[in-house]
Amino acid sequence: MEKQEEVRRIPTVAGGEDEVRIDRISALADDILHQILASLRSTKEAARATVLSKRWVHLWRSYPVLEFDDKGFRSKQTAERFAAATAAKFGNNNNTTTTPPLGIRSVRIDFANQFAGDDGGRRPCSAFLDDVLKLAAERTQSLREIDISCGYLGDFCFQWACDIPRGLLLLPSSQFPQFRGGLEILKLELCSFREFVGVDLVGVGSSLRELTLRRVSLPDDRILNDLIAAASRLESLTLRAIFSVRRLQVRNLPNLRALRCSHCKVEDLEITGATSLEILFFSGPLGGELEVSLMPNLRELEIGKKLLFLNFVYELV
Repeated sequence: MEKQEEVRRIPTVAGGEDEVRIDRISALADDILHQILASLRSTKEAARATVLSKRWVHLWRSYPVLEFDDKGFRSKQTAERFAAATAAKFGNNNNTTTTPPLGIRSVRIDFANQFAGDDGGRRPCSAFLDDVLKLAAERTQSLREIDISCGYLGDFCFQWACDIPRGLLLLPSSQFPQFRGGLEILKLELCSFREFVGVDLVGVGSSLRELTLRRVSLPDDRILNDLIAAASRLESLTLRAIFSVRRLQVRNLPNLRALRCSHCKVEDLEITGATSLEILFFSGPLGGELEVSLMPNLRELEIGKKLLFLNFVYELV
């Protein structure tokens, strides 16, 4: 049945009299409205769009990006209440739409302020993050992006003597396996992998195209190297202030185009099988070996701390 256009009376600026206008948005099919929502930049914009039509009051929950930040909140409790209420709305499928909502394609969490955790430290609650990822897992079979930035510690990452504090947000190991086979972009900042044990990294990384880790705490080299090894489709790898990794292995990644490693404590760097590599940037106190294979497509090269050895140059040309 064709939907009837809704008649709305909107006050005019001049004269103050009501002007009859037709709400043509309400007559659009749900899949068209879903595509309009998908083109918006943030969850906030999707929620604001509810003023356009009565149908948008429920339809904004179909926005494919689940996004939370603590900007504008004076306390942790206020931010948590808002986030919980928003998550509840996303999880409520009792709406007036005739077609199922879009699956969540992206999860973005940015806690940049002093967002104290359960232990009183400067980190958000890991339990909250676990709930958000659980909601995303329930609402989608094709999550493409996870972007998590938790906390702010100033310029500590430039002090080589210090390590990333153990009080950072612990990544929830229970939810990541739910996204195996579809995750394309993984960005993490100020998080900890110290409890990331027994997770199927091969499944998580199998479809990754972009991996960015900034100021992330790792127990040893193995977790990062296993994740990189599993990401056979990887096109971009960015590492910044990863202090616990001493040996970095980048092997058999034929699609890798950009590798950036800065302010890390890597002592041995091995790059083999990266035949498509175009950009290689490395800065840091590398005190061991630099092993590379032929990279015929390399067009941008920057190596810091006097690391450009003659045998390395010879292999490049």
